[in-house]
Amino acid sequence: MISAIAVAIVFRNGYDAHFGINGDGAWMTPQQGQRETNEGIHKLLFGLGVVLGKPGAAGTAMIADATQDKSIAWSDVAKIVPYPSRMLSDSMIPSIAL
Repeated sequence: MISAIAVAIVFRNGYDAHFGINGDGAWMTPQQGQRETNEGIHKLLFGLGVVLGKPGAAGTAMIADATQDKSIAWSDVAKIVPYPSRMLSDSMIPSIAL
């Protein structure tokens, strides 16, 4: 419960991301302000993991930092699932999951 409250405060109950689709595939990257917040948290978690002798925490921080940007090539997409009930804001296009 404390973790959920801390995350809601730090991330202001949201995540600012930029999504894109092109001929190569689909991708997501955090907006610059969100990226800076993420990097600060990753550095804090890594430092705490090192100081407290918790390699799991340090490793989690390293993995989280290395995977901020996500992408998938169209050749790796096995299924596209439309969600017409979850329309994108200001659009008649349904959201999809790859």
